[in-house]
Amino acid sequence: MREFLKPLLLILLGILLLTGNLFSQEIRKYTTARILGDSPKIDGFLDDSAWEQINWENDFTQYQPFNGGIAAQQTAFKILYDNNFLYVAIRAYDSVPEEIVSRMSRRDGFQGDWVEIAFDSYHDYITAYSFTATVAGVKNDELYTNDGFGHDRTWDPIWYLKTSIDKEGWIAEIKIPLTQLRFSKESNQIWGLQVKRFVHRKEERSLWQHIPNEQAGYVSRFGELHGLKDIKPKKQFDITPYTVGSYESFEAEEGDPFTDGKEINSRVGLDAKIGLTNNLTLDLTINPDFGQVEADPSEVNLSAFESYFREKRMFFIEGRNIYSFPLRLGDGRHATDNLFYSRRIGKRPSVYPDEYSYIDSPENTSILGAAKITGKTKNGISIGILESVTNKEYARISDANGNIDEYIVEPLTNYFVSRVEKDFNQGNTKLGGMITATNRKIDDAHLDILPTAAYTGGVNFDHAWNNRKYNFSVKLMGSLVQGNENAISELQTSSSRYYQRPDASHMEYNPTLTSLSGHAGSAWIGKLSNGGWSYIAWFSWESPGFELNDIGFLRYADNMTEIAWAQYNFPKPFSIFRRFNIEVSQASSFDFSGKYLSTGGDLGIGGQFTNFWSFRFGSSFTTNALEKTLLRGGPLFLSPSGLNTYIRINTDRRKKVSLSGTLSYYWGAENNKSRENYSLGLTYRPLNHIRISLNPSLRFNNNQLQYIDVLNIEGNDNYFLAEIDQKTFVTQLRVDYSFTPDFSIQLYAQPFISTGEYSNFKYVTDPIADLYSDRFQILQPDNDFGVDIDNDGNTDGYLYNPDFKFLQFQSNLVARWEYRPGSIVYLVWSQNKTDYPDTYAFNFNDDMEDMFSVFPHNVFLVKLSYRIPI
Repeated sequence: MREFLKPLLLILLGILLLTGNLFSQEIRKYTTARILGDSPKIDGFLDDSAWEQINWENDFTQYQPFNGGIAAQQTAFKILYDNNFLYVAIRAYDSVPEEIVSRMSRRDGFQGDWVEIAFDSYHDYITAYSFTATVAGVKNDELYTNDGFGHDRTWDPIWYLKTSIDKEGWIAEIKIPLTQLRFSKESNQIWGLQVKRFVHRKEERSLWQHIPNEQAGYVSRFGELHGLKDIKPKKQFDITPYTVGSYESFEAEEGDPFTDGKEINSRVGLDAKIGLTNNLTLDLTINPDFGQVEADPSEVNLSAFESYFREKRMFFIEGRNIYSFPLRLGDGRHATDNLFYSRRIGKRPSVYPDEYSYIDSPENTSILGAAKITGKTKNGISIGILESVTNKEYARISDANGNIDEYIVEPLTNYFVSRVEKDFNQGNTKLGGMITATNRKIDDAHLDILPTAAYTGGVNFDHAWNNRKYNFSVKLMGSLVQGNENAISELQTSSSRYYQRPDASHMEYNPTLTSLSGHAGSAWIGKLSNGGWSYIAWFSWESPGFELNDIGFLRYADNMTEIAWAQYNFPKPFSIFRRFNIEVSQASSFDFSGKYLSTGGDLGIGGQFTNFWSFRFGSSFTTNALEKTLLRGGPLFLSPSGLNTYIRINTDRRKKVSLSGTLSYYWGAENNKSRENYSLGLTYRPLNHIRISLNPSLRFNNNQLQYIDVLNIEGNDNYFLAEIDQKTFVTQLRVDYSFTPDFSIQLYAQPFISTGEYSNFKYVTDPIADLYSDRFQILQPDNDFGVDIDNDGNTDGYLYNPDFKFLQFQSNLVARWEYRPGSIVYLVWSQNKTDYPDTYAFNFNDDMEDMFSVFPHNVFLVKLSYRIPI
């Protein structure tokens, strides 16, 4: 690594010296005024005398679709302030006010016409607080990070909004507490400022501060807000206690002492948001409850890797950008790899005692408490610290004689994450680092498969120049895991690395190790632009011992990847297109010994027509690939090349009824694999406060090389594959009924059917033979799935019947009422129906009937929280 770091540091120094800060743009300036007299009443009518103290600011310019063109409808705004609040008035003129689109939704719905005001109150050219008002009076707010390339809609500050429609257009009147913004103590403030308007019927965005779409970045292109004098930073201090009660009903099982058909629970907890300083906020949760959170989508995972599910718990998603440390920009397969994956906290217990007759094991680990500190200092230092403790978890068990006992399934665990990043040169240069730690208190022998301690760390350097069109980034990471020999053996033989592979000469499985360490990194350089050419070249690596999965997420170690990507966005509409772009990419991968594994390429074309229909189609190709994981720890297997094509079409989304459709097909050489996917989407708005969406999908998967098992026969490992014929149907139904911006009902329902029937069993003979047919030998198991690989009439071993059918229906009905700012009542009804029938053929009508005949597991929940500002 030392030989690699020396030239890398020289490259970094050269880039800094040659590029510097080439910032150039005509900056608009707006000067606000302190209120003299009474502050305006927020009612949406602008008839208070306070608004007469300052003139309107206007002259907006189109951003999309005709960048730099005259806005079809003009917009004007005013900003006032006092010691505690900012006041914003936005007048959205409209020559045809009866065509203004007012659509009710829940918070952050961004439906219909809207206006946005965003403040870069740090004036760091990177971060901004955005407040968006729809015509219907719905609040939308988000935190812009990384110069607008990142935006966090989970940020939900306290602010006030009223709107009205008149003959001139519509009005948004806004009041923002200064406690919700972060700024310095300087007596004369200068903030970044941007005001945006979206006209729904034209899908037109216009800006106060014009931003050419040939330029990269967003926050760095803001205008300036002047006139803020003698305002003092405020500290937020809110405490929100909650109470929740739940009732569960499910099918009672005869003889099972733990399933009598019902369960009643209640609990209390506390959330708090405390301003340590104006720049740093402490978020605290004690005994949290996430019962209102929607269930994860159903799936059947036939791969060697765990599934990735997005975070839905508000405590962990609010402000999550600061804790994100992805290994790379994202290249499809690896886009989720990150030093921190918050779903590890409160996950399903690690051990399941399936040797007992009856088991009552918790679905998730209990979080005793969690705290996080986030913010950014006036010197440009972003800080994120997270600490969480999960409880020791027990399952109740009963043996055949009816003896009941407790069995520990998860140890007491502490999770820690810390992230720091410093901005230089008006945000054009960033230097940062991150560390994580997971520590478990393991007192029971059966838990020694878990590491006692796991640590990861990383540093990042990012630099942009020439108005942020050009970018360079590098990351270096390391990991160390400690534990019992059993725990480290589990890691060595896991799907991320497979140290036991017989042909992996650069790795050696050692069952006596009590620690595992590794390193990783990535570097990329390129040009990013909203219009014209963008291109990137990057390289990344993960050494075999690199490990993140105690608190992060990692699918592949022992990997090196190079990728080249280019895209051309037409900067202005032309011919029949409002938007049009084309992109190409190429990628090659190697293992850490330098062995070539595969090469692939992609071509994609997309855009929007002048009738507001949009489309995207493309194709990707992969050469013959040496697969490290197909045989689950066995040798490399040479898989045939493949070609994937897809097309996606969307009708006009402005209409009350809009449709979408996706067709995709994958074909593998030698007919080794085929996949078909047919997806439809329907969105219907019968009324402006009701939104119904339906997304059915039908997928077919035929794979001749689906892994089955490994059998040790006469001292040799023999790997068995089979052809799978899998059919999957899934649909998602969502109904959103928003009575007001603060009171809504949401329904989510998902029926899921997946069947898999196996045939053409085979065992691997020569996994990298030149001829596909020489890589395996077809065999037919007997009725007991016994196999005879040498055809001597004797059974050499037994496989299992891999056929399956999985039926599941999940639904979630949530009524949400924010009865005062930050105080919410939830009424929740969740239902789950799951079955594993012993007939495996796909029959849509019968399967749907069987699914809905399953006895449901119902959960009824009431949750009440009350925000106490201090």
